[in-house]
Amino acid sequence: MDAVEIILPQIAAVVIWKRSFAMRDVSDEERSRLRQSLVGNFLLLLFGLGVLGFLVAIDRADWFTLRPVSGTSVALSKAATSAHGDSFTR
Repeated sequence: MDAVEIILPQIAAVVIWKRSFAMRDVSDEERSRLRQSLVGNFLLLLFGLGVLGFLVAIDRADWFTLRPVSGTSVALSKAATSAHGDSFTR
């Protein structure tokens, strides 16, 4: 028994399954119900990801504070606050 005798029946079964699935008559009513179901599931997924993002954001508030990007900007910021006597310190 060689590989062709083993693989071809499996490929043929997949092709027949795809053909029978593709040729199935789907009514417009069933198609619209499936579309509504997919849209509903997608919106539910987006809502869940939004809630997850919100919960992560309120737990990690320090992610949203503005910080100097480089060492040069830190030095300039420190020099400016100390030179002008600003009372704002971190």
